[in-house]
Parts: sequence; C-alpha cells; structure tokens
Amino acid sequence: MKAKQTYATWVEVDLNTIQNNDKIIQEQIQTPILAVVNANGYGHGYIPVTKVAEQASVEWFGVTRLRMAAKMKEEGICCKLLVLGYIPPERIEEMIKLDVSLTI
Repeated sequence: MKAKQTYATWVEVDLNTIQNNDKIIQEQIQTPILAVVNANGYGHGYIPVTKVAEQASVEWFGVTRLRMAAKMKEEGICCKLLVLGYIPPERIEEMIKLDVSLTI
C-alpha cells in the first residue's frame, strides 16, 4: 500500500551536515555561537540536533521555554542555555539550579 502524499513539501534533516556546517562557521567567525532551537526543532527533534551541534563546538543554545532547557539538561546537554521567553518570577530559583541564563 502506497502512502497518500498530502503535502508537496518536506524537510530532510541531516545531522552530519548540521555538524559540518557548525564546524565551518566556527572556523570562519572564531567567536562563540548561540544556536536557537525552537518548538522541538519544528517537529524534527531538538535533542539530536543540539547533541551534534554541541559536538561541533556550539557554546550556547537559545530556547523559548524553561521546560526545553530542563529537558536539554536532563538529556546531558552541557552547553550554556539562554531562555528567550518569559519566565515567571516563581521559576527563577529553578533556573538558577539548572544554571540557565535568561533574557531581560
């Protein structure tokens, strides 16, 4: 049985290409990179992408929500994390424990 195609577009995520591109960019600019990962990589999974980017010397990741940062820490991501979205004051202590930065 052939699957019915419902969309004329698709995205192919190649983790090796992401890692290679990160390395090339790092060599060219020679400054720390902050890679923004959002909405579960738009459905492609932000954990695998962050792991290969981290291996390629990305030093920072920007995320929209504290729960994404917590999940990344839980999955062993060691890079610095910056939460770009709103953080309620009652969750600041949690950010400190996770060693996560926030925008002001």
